[in-house]
Amino acid sequence: MSEAKHTALPWRVDLVYETHNHPTRYWEVSIRSGEEIVAYAAGATQEEAEANAALIVRAVNCHDELVRSLGLARAFIGEDEPHISKPIAAALARWQGAEEKS
Repeated sequence: MSEAKHTALPWRVDLVYETHNHPTRYWEVSIRSGEEIVAYAAGATQEEAEANAALIVRAVNCHDELVRSLGLARAFIGEDEPHISKPIAAALARWQGAEEKS
């Protein structure tokens, strides 16, 4: 089985449109990588849908850099400050577990 890779970065917010799905009306925003739609974000209002899409795009686009920074911070802090190093180690362990499952 081959290892799946996520769609290339950066992602960006694209089109906003209103959707009628009886009886609910909501807004959707498409998220793209290049010309490919990779996700949709929704909200009860246009503003909420756009904010949700912006949060997803910011999180995805900076994720790898944040994980690398967390690893550097853990290496710099070491075990001398357990109140800081333990939460960092736990976050990195969760990330590594997520990587192994995908």
